[in-house]
Amino acid sequence: MRTPTSLRWLVVAAIAPMLLAIACSSTEPAPAPASDAVTKEELAAALQEAMQSVQPAPAAPAPAGPSVEEMRAMVESAVQGAVPEGTSAEEIKVMVEAAVGAASQDAITADQVRTLVAEAVAESATEGPDPLSADEVRQIVSAAVSALPTPEARVITKEVKVTEVKEVQIPGKKYVTDPTTNKVIPAPEYGGTIIRLQTNQPPHTDTYFTHHAANGTDGVTESLAHADWGIDRSVFDHKKRPTPLWVMKGQLATGWVQNDPLTYTINIRDDVYWHNKAPMDGRKMTAQDVAWNFQRYLHLGDEYADQEGPCCTFKSVKWESVTATDDNTVVFKLEEPNIDTLTILFTSYSPHILPPEVVQEHGDIQDWRNLVGTGPFMLTDWVDGSSMTWEKNPDYWGTDEKFPENQLPYADATRALIMKDEATRIAAMRTGKGDYMGWLANSAISTTDQAEALVKTNPDISLIPYAYRSTTSTAFDVDKPPFDDVRVRRAMQMALDLDTINTIYFKGWATVEPMGQIGTGAIEYVTPFDQWPEDIKPYYQYNPEGAIALLEEAGYAPDENGVRIKGSSVFHATSDLALADIFVDYWRRVGIDIEAVKGPDNTTVGTWIREHTYPHDMVGSAIMGYDRSPITILRAFIHSEGGYNYTGVRNPDFDAMIEAAEAAATYEERQQIIKDLDIELSRQHLYVWGMKAQAFNAVQPWLIGYNGEYHLGLQQRFSQLFARFWLDQELKAQSTN
Repeated sequence: MRTPTSLRWLVVAAIAPMLLAIACSSTEPAPAPASDAVTKEELAAALQEAMQSVQPAPAAPAPAGPSVEEMRAMVESAVQGAVPEGTSAEEIKVMVEAAVGAASQDAITADQVRTLVAEAVAESATEGPDPLSADEVRQIVSAAVSALPTPEARVITKEVKVTEVKEVQIPGKKYVTDPTTNKVIPAPEYGGTIIRLQTNQPPHTDTYFTHHAANGTDGVTESLAHADWGIDRSVFDHKKRPTPLWVMKGQLATGWVQNDPLTYTINIRDDVYWHNKAPMDGRKMTAQDVAWNFQRYLHLGDEYADQEGPCCTFKSVKWESVTATDDNTVVFKLEEPNIDTLTILFTSYSPHILPPEVVQEHGDIQDWRNLVGTGPFMLTDWVDGSSMTWEKNPDYWGTDEKFPENQLPYADATRALIMKDEATRIAAMRTGKGDYMGWLANSAISTTDQAEALVKTNPDISLIPYAYRSTTSTAFDVDKPPFDDVRVRRAMQMALDLDTINTIYFKGWATVEPMGQIGTGAIEYVTPFDQWPEDIKPYYQYNPEGAIALLEEAGYAPDENGVRIKGSSVFHATSDLALADIFVDYWRRVGIDIEAVKGPDNTTVGTWIREHTYPHDMVGSAIMGYDRSPITILRAFIHSEGGYNYTGVRNPDFDAMIEAAEAAATYEERQQIIKDLDIELSRQHLYVWGMKAQAFNAVQPWLIGYNGEYHLGLQQRFSQLFARFWLDQELKAQSTN
């Protein structure tokens, strides 16, 4: 039996002519090849050993070093004559290419090695009594490649995968330890304007009509509670959605209690004042203001009782009344118990407390000029389509949860520059015109290529990845044959080699592990893939032969052109079809001919989805693995009455489980119902899982205090967070001048 060590030297022997040519040969002779086939375990060990030994190219490479293309040619030439008995040429080629990094003086990057490896294992298989399938070889090589320490990989690992902002201590500057991360950072300082590069602007500034208004109101207006910014990041890192109730702490509220199954009492702060702007004129904020806001949101009380049902995301609770019993106490009463009551009051899409007198005077607060709040900033300027500016509220009541002696905000102002074009935003980051672009400004860098390119030109910029849902999945119209047959749906999943697609297209950054409708951010409600039932797992793994077998079983034989099934998939008008084309190619290999089609515009496609009227067989760029409230997601995407029921599924059992989860008396009961439903949905395969791609935040080195946090609540991820960041103004001046 060939040992892992001898297998490694077999690689060296195979490329000996090349190694001699570049002065990297070994004097130790290679042992004679064994006659039996290498085992799976030996191949894995040998590849891991080879990858671990790969070293970056020297800082001053020898001028005679071969180029990547020359190396490729020599590798292929060497492989052709090195096929020991019991080992395939493809297997040797994989190992040779894994060892190339150690021999090349013209640095081969991680991405180039990934490409070489993916090509090498496309059809590889070993011979002998313990054969390896192509998929097994591919998985082994993929694991080995992930450890490759090339120069580019190390840069991106430091800046992206570790997700840490660089710490560079300069003599003479004051530093502190962040109590939530134990990182040493420049001490907080006041002043300056934090500039974020933003994709779009809100429609207006009244969160009664739409949660999108919070893009302008957040940081001006506030909520009853928010996620604790001062919590240890090893306990909760603020990168998960939804935010659990135990992380929430009072903002305008000082505390709360559930008096009985139908009654909740909220205690309101006694030291909060409205901005000194008409018509509020700096008066104290009271419990009566809170009660008035929720009467407006919930359509309760004399002023709003004639309107139908609650607005926004408050509809899932049956409210009876909301009353201010004194200046600091608000009492909410329900018609029936609901365990989500506090979560909805604190972190739903529209819980901002707005100024009553403004609504009473103007009818609403859609005009930004009329906006008055209690928060750390005041919206002072809005140039339509160009910029928005929030200036510091000098009388703000709040302090930094990390450094309680410091009044917020730190910056004199924060400004959003509206830049719809991603290339324009990236260029602005390169030249220091922006301090931040990413999730907190609806402007994340969308591809790994763009993120890596930015770091190459600006190595001091920190890149922090995030992903909260998959938008690369495909939803079937389960009413249309042949996609009403679960065997066809499963075959389309099994036809996709997501590991290789991830390596080539996403450079290894996407999350390939399958998820159901609910994302792993809501970990209490989902079952990790490795714990899925064994009867489901095979349908979510690459197996083109198995896919063909399912199609044969379903009665779909190939025609004279090899086509078994034809169909079409519609995408949003702004979608990039490059990934779709890759999926289409894989499906074509098993006889499924799918045409990828862009819709006429996003509004039309959205209407098709909501009304389930799209003139195609499936919807590409569909949403799965969504890190948001599981109840909200299941009600919207799976329930027969859901507004985003892509698939058109009308299953009374699914509806009953969703309704039972909504009515659950305890979180434990709800979690089990949703776990069971999520597994059953995965078994029915209503979607093709298509990975969870990463987007990237970009942070200048002088913006201090940000570690990739998502938000303080669903609609508290804009100026409320920027109030807690500060500028190293000396570093910014030095860097931008």
